[in-house]
Amino acid sequence: MSNPLKDMMMNSDGPLVAGWTMFASPLVAEAMAWAGYDFIVIDAEHSPLTPMSALHSMQAVASTGTPALLRLADQSETGIKQMMDCGAKSLMIPMVETGEQAQALVNATRYAPLGHRGFAFMHRASRFGTDSSYLETANDEVMLIAQIETPQAMKQLEVIAETKGIDAIFIGPGDMSAAMGFPGQATGEDVMEVMQDAVRRAKAIGVKIGGLAANPAMAKNLLAMGYDFVPVGNDIALLSRAAKAALEDVRGNE
Repeated sequence: MSNPLKDMMMNSDGPLVAGWTMFASPLVAEAMAWAGYDFIVIDAEHSPLTPMSALHSMQAVASTGTPALLRLADQSETGIKQMMDCGAKSLMIPMVETGEQAQALVNATRYAPLGHRGFAFMHRASRFGTDSSYLETANDEVMLIAQIETPQAMKQLEVIAETKGIDAIFIGPGDMSAAMGFPGQATGEDVMEVMQDAVRRAKAIGVKIGGLAANPAMAKNLLAMGYDFVPVGNDIALLSRAAKAALEDVRGNE
């Protein structure tokens, strides 16, 4: 067993473009995964995703060969343990603001002696006990991404990013805009200056960095800045925009 997304991200010579699913639907997640993205983000923070529907979405995406990144709802050790036992190897955790929080997340995702992840062997991650190498390889296969989403977190960017066991950081412009006093202005000039500052500092210390793009134009902008991975849009937004465009097209031809 291995972690294809970790291998891809750590060894890629070029940027990665991801899809993002928020419908909490295995069928939609599977359809997104067939679209050709480098990987798919399965979002449990701003969606009705449950542990069972997360499991089903991971199974659906796995059938396509496209790697999946699970964005958890919070920093709960219980939630981390449950999703890892369900087979999640690549995790993105929101609202990391300090080195202490980053270290706590590393500890929660690793078995002893590197951490204190709760131990079980009979689960999907170990192929229900049939993978005899699981306990030897599980710690190495984890990919952990810390989201930096506030000015306070930006002050600690290097401390968070250089915590051993944090593989990459991710800038969330939506929460960043709200924390800066500009809610809903993820593409605003002030937020984009923060995005530029973040990628410059990440490159200076040799850490992979990603950023969420609200639209294709923003994605191209982030890639031009030097971001290593950029999810663009999400399934709900894509469907809503396409539905609206189709309706306007029909009504415009009446």
